[in-house]
Amino acid sequence: MEEENKILVKHLNHASFLIIYKKTSIVIDPFFSGEFFWQGHIEKQVNKPDIRLEDLPHIDAILCTHIHADHFEIETIFNIEKGDNSFLIAPFDVINVCIGKGFNRSQAIIGDKNVTVKIKDIKIICLPNKGSEQEHQCTRLSFVIEAGGKKIFHSGDSHGYSNTWGKYRGKIDLACLWCEDTEEIIENLQPVSVYLHHFEKFSPGDFSCNKDVLKMIKLLEKRFPEIKFYNPVEQKQIVL
Repeated sequence: MEEENKILVKHLNHASFLIIYKKTSIVIDPFFSGEFFWQGHIEKQVNKPDIRLEDLPHIDAILCTHIHADHFEIETIFNIEKGDNSFLIAPFDVINVCIGKGFNRSQAIIGDKNVTVKIKDIKIICLPNKGSEQEHQCTRLSFVIEAGGKKIFHSGDSHGYSNTWGKYRGKIDLACLWCEDTEEIIENLQPVSVYLHHFEKFSPGDFSCNKDVLKMIKLLEKRFPEIKFYNPVEQKQIVL
């Protein structure tokens, strides 16, 4: 990147994003296999993107929002950590599974409500998803990533807006949002710009997917004309 204080945000696949600032790189919910086990059957991605794990840069931290297998791809997490000695920031149940499988305990950080972690040039703030606010240990996370004076938000699979996000209203430069309850989150969070995720076609598609993302964007643009919406199909990466 030519300008040192710019942040690269790249949509990799499904809910997975790569964020690079200066010499620090983090990946959120890495998903490369294109298939996962879900409620007694295998979900397969219809048009698996041409992305490879080996094409990633050095990864300083892996962020995992929750334990569902389309967000928690354990083989990928182990492969990244093995090659890069990356930190893993995730809910306690994800951390416990990884440590039980031999993950380096010293690189594992339990993400919980308002836990803040500094990874080199990037600050990561853990927030609960809607419905997880009262859990003793949070099982579903969203993340605020702060770097270069900018704030990036990743909703995970939050079923709506959590009141615990209130202090970030109007302060998020880019919100990476699940294609469910999207309008409620935008209405309350009031981000400057939005990237959608979790819309790809899967078969048989018995979970929240198979969305017409272009149609969604057109509807959202009419509802929120003051907000910039990026088309993740055509615009795979942006620079803030």
